[in-house]
Amino acid sequence: LVDILEGADLMAKVVCLGSDGCSTMLGKDNGVSKLLRDKVAQLLTFHCMAHKLHLAVGTKLGHHPRPQRWLRHEAALNELV
Repeated sequence: LVDILEGADLMAKVVCLGSDGCSTMLGKDNGVSKLLRDKVAQLLTFHCMAHKLHLAVGTKLGHHPRPQRWLRHEAALNELV
């Protein structure tokens, strides 16, 4: 990714990175955010709220006695995004 951004002369335009929150993206040692921050010191990184919501709903579905109700809510939320 860094090579692609540099090759397209876009690195100077990178200001933030939103991701699904996995260690591959946000890992402090070898994550994409670390590799980008090595080139862009002021880079802002965040765990995307839509992904956080999806994880929360998925976790709740696993423990909820009526998962169909939660599935309808998740479908409605996906329509908003």
